Amino acid sequence: MTEKNKHTLIGVMRSKEFADQVNEFTSGRDDLETNVQIVDNPAENAANVVNGGADIIIVEGADASEETLQYIEGVHARASNCLAFIVLIPEATTASVRRLFRAGVTDVLSSPIAANEFNAALNTAYEAVTAQTTAPASGGSGAILTMAKTAGGIGSSTIAANLAGAIAMNTGKQVGVVDLDIQFGSLGLYFDIATKMDVTDVIRAGKRLDNMLLLSTMQRHSSGATLLAAPTNITPFEAISPEFIERLFSQLRTMFDVTIVEAPTAWLEWTGEVYRRSDAIIPVIRSSVRSGAGAAKLVDGLRDFGVTDPNFFVVANKFERSFSSNDRLQKICEILDTKLAGRIRADDKTAHECADIGKLAIEHAPKSPMAYDISKIAKRLQKRLGLEQVAAEQPRSGRTLNLGPIFKGRGG
Repeated sequence: MTEKNKHTLIGVMRSKEFADQVNEFTSGRDDLETNVQIVDNPAENAANVVNGGADIIIVEGADASEETLQYIEGVHARASNCLAFIVLIPEATTASVRRLFRAGVTDVLSSPIAANEFNAALNTAYEAVTAQTTAPASGGSGAILTMAKTAGGIGSSTIAANLAGAIAMNTGKQVGVVDLDIQFGSLGLYFDIATKMDVTDVIRAGKRLDNMLLLSTMQRHSSGATLLAAPTNITPFEAISPEFIERLFSQLRTMFDVTIVEAPTAWLEWTGEVYRRSDAIIPVIRSSVRSGAGAAKLVDGLRDFGVTDPNFFVVANKFERSFSSNDRLQKICEILDTKLAGRIRADDKTAHECADIGKLAIEHAPKSPMAYDISKIAKRLQKRLGLEQVAAEQPRSGRTLNLGPIFKGRGG
């Protein structure tokens, strides 16, 4: 282990319980140099202990008072080398949590803090720090796939969530999911994830956005997919800029082998940037005149944004087998100037059950028509991305994505 690959962790704790948990976590990780101290008032004494910074800093506050928050903000300001800053604080209010995040803290855990929750925060920080130091300086090569709705209520979010989950489970690769529908996005419900942070927290980071900060705003699902959720409140579209999309996509490419993005139906300058920087666009269509009209608008809109040769991967949802249905789908594909990549049969029972309980079809009803069809489509996507199918129990591997000439990358 060279010094270049060494990472440092400093913990300033009040309780022996948490100090022991940090030491247990770092035990056996030879790339982590650890210094954990127990003091009566960690926030007040942290500045002396931290003394310039470390890759990971953990501070346990005595309370959520103004004095404690000011101490923590001061410690973070002086920790110039810090990549991950975790705060443990009792009875933290939403306002105090937001304040600490704005100051640059990457994770805030409020009491009561379960051991598994703290361990998950430590693991997230460790993964992000190692990813930050090993990411290529020129940017990553992860693929970004953007969903495109051709009509309202067409099931794009259902497909995005299930495709991400299926690819993560099938390949063991790092799969990200980003909900940029900042007014009506609902991917958090499909994953049954109650998010503490969302896209707006990433937007507020501005030029401070990096792998560590981005990962701290995302949550891992049991399938292995990692979600950046849309805000729970309606957010003005103007909150996002094309420059933000450029920074966000650049980070996503270094962090994930594949990222699936849910875009809003609104056509804005920044949504044009989303489509321009996507390696492939996944239009979701139905056998209907309305979907056909939406497909024509999609092509025209992309042309206006300078995307004249889009790399489409078309999915037909709620498919009912009939001659007329096949004929309509073929005509819509002619509008999109591509072939149909896959069909998902109409399966209202499974769709409603999964929506009600917040479960993916591939997990809740793996033998259902809906789950079977989505799994087939996921495997086709994996093949185009060069991602091999692996056994479910195989440990997650590092990033080995090989796009080759298949996707026409548009920069990131």
